[in-house]
Amino acid sequence: MERCDQNKKTRHAILRVWGVLVFFVSSLFFGCQDKRTTEVVQHDFSLDSIYTMFTDSVDVLISDSGCTQYRMKTLEWYVYEKRERPCWYFPKGFYAEKFDEQKKKLAQVKSDTAYYYMNEELWDFIGHVSILNLAGERFTTQHLYWDKNKGRVFSDDTVRIEGLGRSLVGSHFEASQNFEQYTFYNNVGQMDVKEEESPQ
Repeated sequence: MERCDQNKKTRHAILRVWGVLVFFVSSLFFGCQDKRTTEVVQHDFSLDSIYTMFTDSVDVLISDSGCTQYRMKTLEWYVYEKRERPCWYFPKGFYAEKFDEQKKKLAQVKSDTAYYYMNEELWDFIGHVSILNLAGERFTTQHLYWDKNKGRVFSDDTVRIEGLGRSLVGSHFEASQNFEQYTFYNNVGQMDVKEEESPQ
């Protein structure tokens, strides 16, 4: 009889301990639940930041009507078609060559960064821009535009031209897209002049 009473007491004690534990754990659980909050995180999401194409290590020939017209090399090429002003973007350097119908190189251009605005057919070259034309003249500037629609190249930045025995610097300039004709504004520079021998 005593053993039976003892077993009952032990069971009651265990049940009380379990009851306290269950109460304690459930109060902790529901207490944590009550204190939960929803945090709204703002994210600056814009269609302008989404590129539709990415290509690396590009070295490509571009044709028009079956004729190779350009060669383009770049480390990274992004295409943003969803922007208000759709463009190609070349953040890690850009190099291109332009050819005539006989595949003779007419000009080459290098820059640190480049954009091509598709709707306007406008190139924007930025940083250490260097252009070499067919005559061997080199044009250097920090910023240069090439408008394919109008067939003209222009810059509002300081431009230096070197080659054919002369060195000129102008505050801005305009040129045809093959750089055969160009106009410098506010220019200064040096030219090699041959002196004719006077008759004795």
